[in-house]
Amino acid sequence: MGSNNPKTPTIARIWRGRTRPERADEYETYNYEAGIKPLIEKALGVQTFREDRATETEFMTISYWGASRTWPASRAAIRPASIIWSAIRSS
Repeated sequence: MGSNNPKTPTIARIWRGRTRPERADEYETYNYEAGIKPLIEKALGVQTFREDRATETEFMTISYWGASRTWPASRAAIRPASIIWSAIRSS
């Protein structure tokens, strides 16, 4: 069960995204600046993973949050990088 300690992770948020292999390095840089950096400042911890495949590259980010009462306020301050990237990717 969860802990009453606000520094103990009780919520893990998993985000996944994919892009074409030729855009993967560009996306990784963008994702760090627009997605990971804000999480580092707000979440208890962040992990990010990259898997290169023949036809696509997949990214997965896991952020760890404290007690559920802290989650809604923190979530509102974070804009999903995938929404912004969709506009960039299609141009």
